[in-house]
Amino acid sequence: MARPNVFASIEVKKLESKRFRPAPPLELSVEEAAEWNELLSQLKGDFIRREMYPLMVLLCQNVIQSRQLSNLLHQYTSEMLKDSDHLDFYCRLSNQKQNCDKTILSAATKLRLTPQSRYAPDTAVRKTEARPATKVLFVEASRAAAA
Repeated sequence: MARPNVFASIEVKKLESKRFRPAPPLELSVEEAAEWNELLSQLKGDFIRREMYPLMVLLCQNVIQSRQLSNLLHQYTSEMLKDSDHLDFYCRLSNQKQNCDKTILSAATKLRLTPQSRYAPDTAVRKTEARPATKVLFVEASRAAAA
């Protein structure tokens, strides 16, 4: 006679992993802290590790600063820009915004938040393997032309 399965009647509950979202560091302003929370709400719970916090702080600070600079730049009218002092200040603000945007892009890339970092590994490999073949053909063709 077959032995009854004791475990058949036991319910197995799947444990859901709690999403740990670190609180914003105290060095962030209210706006920057809101940006921190907004970014983390879009990510998996364990995506941002402790060693990534300084980059996240940098990203949040520069996102808010870029928004503020953008608001200042939008206040300028074409009439105001006819004055050389206003134009000079506008150019400095524009350069600051450009630097903020570069920092945002760099931090987002390093944190792997950009779309290019979301390729499946096998797809990324196929795309990079296809590129060298065309470069090699180009190099061989240029060598043949030089000879």
